[in-house]
Amino acid sequence: TFELYLTALPDDVTSEEAPQKHEVSRGRGETVLVAEDEDGVRGVVTRILSRNGYTVLPASSGSTALDIFSRQTEEIDVVLTDVIMPGMSGKELADRIEQLRPGIPILYMSGYEDRTISQRGVLKGKGYVRKPFSATELLREIDRALEGSLLKR
Repeated sequence: TFELYLTALPDDVTSEEAPQKHEVSRGRGETVLVAEDEDGVRGVVTRILSRNGYTVLPASSGSTALDIFSRQTEEIDVVLTDVIMPGMSGKELADRIEQLRPGIPILYMSGYEDRTISQRGVLKGKGYVRKPFSATELLREIDRALEGSLLKR
């Protein structure tokens, strides 16, 4: 026997009154440096961002991302990096990028548990999106990172 208990809605609530999803604004050509060592994830992120108005510079490692950043420092609006990558971690990449351009928005992504990442001090003052994520979640976090950087200018 299974028993299900569902929360009842008041009689005066209609489906039209259901909460609307937060609209995410599309990019306007902003450039996102994406550092992700997994080809599939990097490809999906690139497609999501490209289809939504962003210019994407994909990098398969932290060192490749740092090289791209050092050549195009002023053109890059936000950095999206995996936390755990072979060679140079996302934290190391973020630290080096911030030395080159303090205040640039950096957004971390990871499949590890939030607590594990935060215990390592990685998330301090940075945006974060947990894998797996939806296109809406990714776009919302990119939007927030960019919005925060515009407020500081």
